[in-house]
Amino acid sequence: MVDDATARAWLAEVGFAEGDLRSEITINEKMKCPMAWACQSGELGVCKWLHKNGAAEDVTKANTTTGATPMYLACQEGHLSVCKWLFEVGAAVDITEANNDGYTPMWAACQEGHLSVCKWLYEVGA
Repeated sequence: MVDDATARAWLAEVGFAEGDLRSEITINEKMKCPMAWACQSGELGVCKWLHKNGAAEDVTKANTTTGATPMYLACQEGHLSVCKWLFEVGAAVDITEANNDGYTPMWAACQEGHLSVCKWLYEVGA
């Protein structure tokens, strides 16, 4: 896990204010919450820090505009370690959860060519 200063610096760098651990804000014309952004970016240490510091329920929180969950975003970007961590901390149901366009984490991983994520998703029941 990263320390407080490193996590806070990363959050500030990507556009979140000090108290925005659970807020959805607009970044690059898309709504993002810190947990989803960290998962999409592959920042496992920041994900764990957020989970420990008040954003635990956000591991399954779908984006309000796209319906993408942190699991979907991590699979789409090929961040296997983040996917496994999400699965362990409560996002197991999200391995089959489709976004607003009907695309699942498996579809996203396949579309982007992330074979290791596809294999893992298959092994855990997606």
